[in-house]
Amino acid sequence: MTKTNLKFFLLGRQPEDERFMVCCDNCDEWYHGECLGMSTEDIEMYKNPEQDFICPFCIIT
Repeated sequence: MTKTNLKFFLLGRQPEDERFMVCCDNCDEWYHGECLGMSTEDIEMYKNPEQDFICPFCIIT
């Protein structure tokens, strides 16, 4: 994934009620799980405080 592709992932900078979202534990940006290719089951594991979610942008920078 390149930085150019990441513009499609950044959406709104805050959670919304209609679709499941996940917040990056590094930069605090919010992402729609489905835009990242994640299922609700994938996101469930990040509810564990021991498991951080790091967004694609933070991973490549």
